[in-house]
Amino acid sequence: MPISITAIEQKEFRTARKGYDPEEVDLYLDEICDHIDLLNRQIDMLQQRLAQATQGPGYARAAVPPPAAQMDYAAQAQTELNQARQKARGIIEEAQQDAAQIREEAEKMMEEAQQVRAQAEEMLQKANEQEPSVPASWQDAEDMQGEKDALQEEIDMLRAAARDYRQRFLRLVEDQKHVLNAEEELFD
Repeated sequence: MPISITAIEQKEFRTARKGYDPEEVDLYLDEICDHIDLLNRQIDMLQQRLAQATQGPGYARAAVPPPAAQMDYAAQAQTELNQARQKARGIIEEAQQDAAQIREEAEKMMEEAQQVRAQAEEMLQKANEQEPSVPASWQDAEDMQGEKDALQEEIDMLRAAARDYRQRFLRLVEDQKHVLNAEEELFD
């Protein structure tokens, strides 16, 4: 019968008139269980250390394959490294192409925004020049003020859009810088 903590704890003894004190026996068995538990933990720890030691560098040196096999591993590793570099270059080239395309689109958007802004400013200037010094009637003055306010609001919106395009463009440029920096980190 194998001895285990569970077996010891579950073991029951018959009581007799002239026997050992049951409480004393129980205490002693509890001490034995505690000691077995400690020994089991030590065994587990030593087995883990043994497993680590057999997988560590010292064990690896003992199991070094012959030189021909080492060359095969080195060639395979070199091939895999070259493949990884090619893949990284492909990813970087693709990212650079995407960045160039995004940059072109952003530049076009900026040009369009500048054209719209220039048109709006021209319209505002014309509206300011055409405003009569003394309106013919209050209704005309109110209409013109409403148009002026609408134009000013449109100009403000265009300015905000231009600022937004500029910020987005700058973020795209920064993102591309990070991609290019990542390329350097991959091959350092």
